Amino acid sequence: MKDRNIVSLEHFIEAARDAGYTNIATALAELIDNAFEAQAMSVRIEFEISEDQELSVLIGDDGCGMAPTVLELALQFGGTTRFNSRTGAGRYGMGLPNGSLSQARRVEVVTWRNRRTVWKSYLDVDEIVSGELKSIPKSMRVGISYANTESGTVVIWKKCDRINFKNKRIFLTRIRKTLGRLFRKHLWAGKEIIVGGEKVVPVDPLFLRTNDSENAAPFGSEVEYEIAVPGIQNLTSKVTVKFVELPIERWHSLSNEQKQSMGISKGAGTSIIRAGREIDSGWFFMGKKRKENYDDWWRCEICFEPELDEIFGVTNTKQGIRVHQSRSVSEPR
Repeated sequence: MKDRNIVSLEHFIEAARDAGYTNIATALAELIDNAFEAQAMSVRIEFEISEDQELSVLIGDDGCGMAPTVLELALQFGGTTRFNSRTGAGRYGMGLPNGSLSQARRVEVVTWRNRRTVWKSYLDVDEIVSGELKSIPKSMRVGISYANTESGTVVIWKKCDRINFKNKRIFLTRIRKTLGRLFRKHLWAGKEIIVGGEKVVPVDPLFLRTNDSENAAPFGSEVEYEIAVPGIQNLTSKVTVKFVELPIERWHSLSNEQKQSMGISKGAGTSIIRAGREIDSGWFFMGKKRKENYDDWWRCEICFEPELDEIFGVTNTKQGIRVHQSRSVSEPR
């Protein structure tokens, strides 16, 4: 009997495209995570339409770049030099191929650690399905046209069959708003994300850094908990929790349209921050609590590090949590 491969590659690649990213911004977030983990200070995202109306998306950064072998590893599902690491945003080595192929049928990666030597490799769904491509293509030397920084990486999405680019202005505005919220702490720290030539502005769901003359106010002091790290004896990791109260007297008379535009209504609940980046938001840790009208007027933010991924039930696409009860929690500080 013929031995069977553990994975049916041509079927797997099509199934992997349905990884469950809620929108293009959350798929882009995987690549931005990679860029910032590679010490990038700036990420540029451009959308280009060819003469035959084909859309390409370019995500470029000024990070440290990759060696050829690392580039090939980065394109592999589960390929990473930091598998199961808890020191940064990445963990499973799924972000680049998973996020990219969820939106496009081909992804090319160009990378350089100096401007003189630029490497390129790719994945193509159609080539994999046809049997033409069975392994990661060896990195090839290419020209220096992409190397506009001392070091960096450019990810190019081609054959973008799942991106609706009909209304460019609305499309780009939504992406900037989502990324501004997800990466607000990085942006406040001095990093930048540029989408379609326009800088992404941080979006603060807690209203502590708005331009309004009267922002939200902290509700009590920030609380810290030391949580036992699963599987490692005598090691704990910190979780911080803060609550804020919105200025009800000032904002309650705003119209429904204004409240929705500002994010007062339909924006309440808890913001979950992992490794400095929001990965989820909603009604957590409240049991079967039913939302009341007054819940529009408070916010909560919970921050933790990847060491506690099992406790929070972080999904491999980093856009959700499945809460598990903690087994060992210290008294709050």
